[in-house]
Amino acid sequence: MHTITVREARKNLHHLIDNVAASNAPVIITSQRHNAVLLSSKDWEAVQEALHLLSLPGMQGSIIESLRAEEVLINEYKHNTYKMIAY
Repeated sequence: MHTITVREARKNLHHLIDNVAASNAPVIITSQRHNAVLLSSKDWEAVQEALHLLSLPGMQGSIIESLRAEEVLINEYKHNTYKMIAY
């Protein structure tokens, strides 16, 4: 994640916004009092959606279960692929 000062951000705000929107790479803006993060509206919406989904009862467990099942499938695929190559 790129970091710039608030002074730099002010000088190049339009360019900075264009870069963040195009690259989906957040930028940390620092000042003497506080720091902030500039991210694209697309990324902000994704963060908000993720937070909403994780706030639903049972959703965290469901996501973890799905990820574990996917990991098992990937490991089985790798195992079977290695067996095929060995023969």
